[in-house]
Amino acid sequence: MVVSEEGCDNFSIVKQVQVNNCRLNAENEGIIYHKLYPNVTSGEFRLEADLAERGILTIEIFDVNGRRLEIRTREDMLHFNELFRIEGEGIFFVYLRTGQINGSKILKVMVVRP
Repeated sequence: MVVSEEGCDNFSIVKQVQVNNCRLNAENEGIIYHKLYPNVTSGEFRLEADLAERGILTIEIFDVNGRRLEIRTREDMLHFNELFRIEGEGIFFVYLRTGQINGSKILKVMVVRP
């Protein structure tokens, strides 16, 4: 308990704080938007991503055994929108990576052949 010099415990201390150039949370860094569609697919899908700031984006596709099927690296990216094709069937993992905090996402895509 804090009391004043007079013994009164009913007072408050006010301190003013100024914060400049602050990001509200770490979610605003790295990949701020991503969309993979269609999912479920017959092998072809589109991937969209927006980065918080311009930089390098690496996309890797893996099968369920951890075998890397494809890798794409794009420099000076802010918005990404490309088409992908996967041969085979099953579940695949799409790993997006930047050099930023919270700059990675793992997405799952299911390929089913008609």
